[in-house]
Amino acid sequence: MPDSCTEEEISRLVGAGLHVLNVTDTLSAGVTECRTDEREVTAATVTAIVLLSVIAITAICGTLYDLVHFQYPAWKLNRANIRLQEVRDRRSHVTQELQRTDNSPRREASRKRPALDYDSYDALETDSSDEETVTLVDQASKKLPEPSQAAWQKVLIAFSFYTNGSKLLNTTQPPGSLTAVHGIRFLSMSWVMLGHMYTYGVETFANTLTKFSALLSTWTADVIANSFVSVDTFFTLSGILVSYLVVKDYLATGKKVNWACFYFHRLWRLTPPYMMILVTVLGLQRFMGSGALWRTLQPPDKDKCETHWWLNLLYVNNLVRSREECFGHSWYLANDMQFYLITPAMLLPLLINRSVGVVVCVTLLFAHWTATATLSVVNEWPPVMLGLDVHILETSAHWMEHYYIVPWCRIGPYIIGIFTGYVLAVYEGKLHMNKMTVLTGWVSTVGAGLAIVYGLRGDIGGEDPSVVGVAALYNAVARSAWGVCVAWVVVACSSGHGGPVDAILSWPPLIPLSRLTYMAYLVHPCLMRVYYGNQDTPYLLNDTNLVISYLGVLVFTYLLSFVLNLVLESPMIGLEKAFIRR
Repeated sequence: MPDSCTEEEISRLVGAGLHVLNVTDTLSAGVTECRTDEREVTAATVTAIVLLSVIAITAICGTLYDLVHFQYPAWKLNRANIRLQEVRDRRSHVTQELQRTDNSPRREASRKRPALDYDSYDALETDSSDEETVTLVDQASKKLPEPSQAAWQKVLIAFSFYTNGSKLLNTTQPPGSLTAVHGIRFLSMSWVMLGHMYTYGVETFANTLTKFSALLSTWTADVIANSFVSVDTFFTLSGILVSYLVVKDYLATGKKVNWACFYFHRLWRLTPPYMMILVTVLGLQRFMGSGALWRTLQPPDKDKCETHWWLNLLYVNNLVRSREECFGHSWYLANDMQFYLITPAMLLPLLINRSVGVVVCVTLLFAHWTATATLSVVNEWPPVMLGLDVHILETSAHWMEHYYIVPWCRIGPYIIGIFTGYVLAVYEGKLHMNKMTVLTGWVSTVGAGLAIVYGLRGDIGGEDPSVVGVAALYNAVARSAWGVCVAWVVVACSSGHGGPVDAILSWPPLIPLSRLTYMAYLVHPCLMRVYYGNQDTPYLLNDTNLVISYLGVLVFTYLLSFVLNLVLESPMIGLEKAFIRR
């Protein structure tokens, strides 16, 4: 449009055109925006630049200090030890040769010959610096610095790229580790990102109306349209790991649990990286693109984040002003933290009396099913979001606000995870099962999982929507059933009944990728918005374009997550270990 046109005039013009076309019942003119290359510098921008600069400087200083003060002496000692071993091998060789010569049948003749000249006899030659090597090793061992005690040294080492990178890339797992969790976590994160490729790109798709209809008509689209259950995988894993680690520690330390550290660990582990990513996206994302598709208001929830960021800090953004959400995908973090807060209410009964604990967990599970089913019947919710009337925005908003992001409708898989982790800890990660039990477990798990993902063909395709009662049953029970499927995979693999599944999920390269999942979850929406927003023309949705775009975003998300893990997530873990006794 010409520069002389105002935003209001353009909105009126589009509205008049829609009226002439007689499509105002299904389409309406949204907010018109005259986009420019001007970028607003806000308090979040300044804060992000300052904090990132401080973190970068600290990380560089910590890395240099670590390399000079700790790593170089260790490398020097290692080289000296290798040299010492070579000396010992040569001396052993000399001794063996002497013994062989002395025991030879010609030893009498040998005794008549002059003694061996060790300095010139090549086969038995020794290095004149052998004694110096032994001295060097002894001195290096004495001079190797002890672990730092000063607070500033602990801080620097916690930010060291070398130390953090070594820990991140280490694939060694201690005995009793649930190694299959790593593969499940990475694959589930990849599934979440696949679903979000559609969610965050729909505004820029050029062929939404035609392509989506064709896409949803095929059963292969169900894995994308019903990718919501991938989040329930994380709820299940969260419950398993929390319960497994706490119960193991409880049994190993004489039935003691430090609940203060239990809560502090989670807050310290998650909150600083979370808030740092939030302020960085809020302050810097607007500088990462331009063009016709680049929205000046970046991120789209910028205004809401500037006023409601403290709700995210308190992990209540899914309950308070949830329609004015900031960092939309962070509803999961709020739920997970809320589940974590009430975890002792489930674990303590299990630890004190197993029967009482089972009753408590089952009661909570039935309460969750009852509440979800009741709300589903009253509001006539479909079993999947695509079953909603997308032309009525209030319907979609109500479904998200009162079902999808609230804890009482999502806690089922977490309860399943808590009980599974308890059982694994009590039986030291290995449950003894006969072949028939294993076969039944795998067949049931595969069947239930396929039914949960692919059983909504009528609702997704729109040909045969579920009746209210069936939809309520699915909404109430399906997510918990999915949690049982995930729990079985973890139990079977840890107990030695995983076969090729365990081999794939426990593949060592997946361990570092699994450790990057938290950072990947936080930053991937930002990368997707930057990618779609920098297109020069509307994005043509087809299988080839989306597969290539998805793989590219997946790779760059994990590359960025690797860097962010070294400077944000790993330092928090290092500082906690340095300053807080177990």
